Amino acid sequence: MMLLGTLLTRGGYYMAWPFFSITLFEKFGLPAIAVGGFLAVATACGAFSGIYAGYLSDRYGRRAVISISTVVAAIGYMLMSASDSLTGYSVSILVVSMGCAQLEACCKALIGDRVTDAGDREFALYFRYFALNIGVAAGALIGVTAGIANPLTTFMTVGVIHLVYGAVLWALLRQLEPRKAAQVPGEQGSFSDACARILGHRAFVTLLICNMLVALVYANFDSTLVQYIARSSPDGGRRLVAWLIAVNAATVTIAQFPVLRLLEARSIELRLTIGLALMFAAQVGFATAGVKQMSILVLATIVLSLGELIVFPTFSVKIDRLTPDDLRGSYFGAGNLYSLGSAVAPLLGGGLLQYLGGTGLFAVLSMICLFVLVLHAVTSRKEAHVASERPETV
Repeated sequence: MMLLGTLLTRGGYYMAWPFFSITLFEKFGLPAIAVGGFLAVATACGAFSGIYAGYLSDRYGRRAVISISTVVAAIGYMLMSASDSLTGYSVSILVVSMGCAQLEACCKALIGDRVTDAGDREFALYFRYFALNIGVAAGALIGVTAGIANPLTTFMTVGVIHLVYGAVLWALLRQLEPRKAAQVPGEQGSFSDACARILGHRAFVTLLICNMLVALVYANFDSTLVQYIARSSPDGGRRLVAWLIAVNAATVTIAQFPVLRLLEARSIELRLTIGLALMFAAQVGFATAGVKQMSILVLATIVLSLGELIVFPTFSVKIDRLTPDDLRGSYFGAGNLYSLGSAVAPLLGGGLLQYLGGTGLFAVLSMICLFVLVLHAVTSRKEAHVASERPETV
């Protein structure tokens, strides 16, 4: 049910997402930089609220917080369908962002609660990422076709999807969870104590920084690369952009499980190294290819997609392994801060594109990938060294 709900809610989110920026521009006349800045702020507020929601789920149980977050997201979508003012629409986007971030943090933590075997839990997180991508592809397709005629109906539909999912999951968890393991009120400290423990966990903080930087790099594919092609092509590059998006979606959908099967015997550290190296190679490909070299751009997109489908679910697996049972929700909530990289990407990428051009933009992004590769290698070596020095327990 959680995997199906992930597919439906993420699909619903991307049914509505294309209209956020369009409405802010066409209906309220906001300039592009203001639209990008507002969406970045909304994403940041959602990410930080996810930490607190995760903490509350650790303290009071997943079921209550998941139910509340689905209601919050649904209210945001429904308000959006009825908003005629910039203030109302802005508040609606903020509420949607917070509800979706809170729901994602709690659902990832719930996988760790319910699936006790480490191998099964790892597969569940990979499969969740697969369901998420199917939802993104299907939702975006429905949104830009059927949703164009009546976006208000689209917002209402997405709100109803969240309400139904929340109600079904609440009823299911009520039957399956008579106990609240590690979630009894009073067992955890305050929210500030939880944040202090998270910030003091160096391996987790380093992993979060790496995830954030990789999200920043990857998000430029959806935003800045499109601008680069549109500015450099006489027809706006619509055909090329459509090809690249289709190649990305097809590669992630088709290749995820074969690649997972190929790498399942490898360590988490090696998987991340391979994925990061592929993303670095893709940025080099984008930097060296002109907008007329379609074959190189398609090849770079395939390489980037392969890196993406390895890196992002593997980050979730590693977060799960680093997470203590009593703060699983708080850790996954903090893990959602990686979305800050995606939020900043359009602003940073747009500035780099304007002042450095396409080649300079992707050269900088390739250097960020290289930095993450080095940081990951150094951290992994330190972790291995610390583990080797721990005394064996009998």
